[in-house]
Amino acid sequence: MYAFAPHLQKLAAPTRYRREARDLKPPSPETIDRRLCRLRGSVAGSSPVFKRGASGTDLADPAARMISHCGGRMKILRGWVPVLVVAGVLVALVQADAAHLKENARKHKIVYQLDDAGVDKAKFVLGNIRNHVSGVGGWQNIESLELVVFGPALKSFVQGSMDPALTQTLDALQLQGMTFGACGNTMKNFSITAEQLPPKSLILPQGGVVRIMELQEHGYIYLRP
Repeated sequence: MYAFAPHLQKLAAPTRYRREARDLKPPSPETIDRRLCRLRGSVAGSSPVFKRGASGTDLADPAARMISHCGGRMKILRGWVPVLVVAGVLVALVQADAAHLKENARKHKIVYQLDDAGVDKAKFVLGNIRNHVSGVGGWQNIESLELVVFGPALKSFVQGSMDPALTQTLDALQLQGMTFGACGNTMKNFSITAEQLPPKSLILPQGGVVRIMELQEHGYIYLRP
């Protein structure tokens, strides 16, 4: 009888396996969805195979539809990333501007250089200065601002032949607080007297470049548009 025991065990095994298989519960749709999403994310460069159904738009099987749904959500999230980055940059710029106006207790000290000939160049530089003052929040945030003029540029500021619009802009900036410095060496070279220069001009006997050097040594920011 014991000789037939192995054969009886083999005959009973399929029945036991079938009974254990019936006891197993199928996974829920949510579990399948999560597993398919993880599977799609773990396979680099892979994508589900799409087959056109009878309507021309359906996927071939439910598993592919689940993978496509998961991938669509991932694409939507990736699409929001640039928007969030831009928004963060804009917020940082606004905060930086507010910090510049509110937290920067030290006022600005600036020296501008103008040595290029021509009325248009002179107007351009004065326009830069005006925009500069506006950009830092007005003259209340500027300790000192000086325009040093030398070389051929000084001839554009000779009274009598000076452009009316240039005169008006210069007068306004001087009234607000800008210093107009004229190079003494240039005045000698072009035979320009102090009386020929705009009112309140600061004559620089040491020269324009020396004046710029001195101001930089005192912490001025040097700009040459």
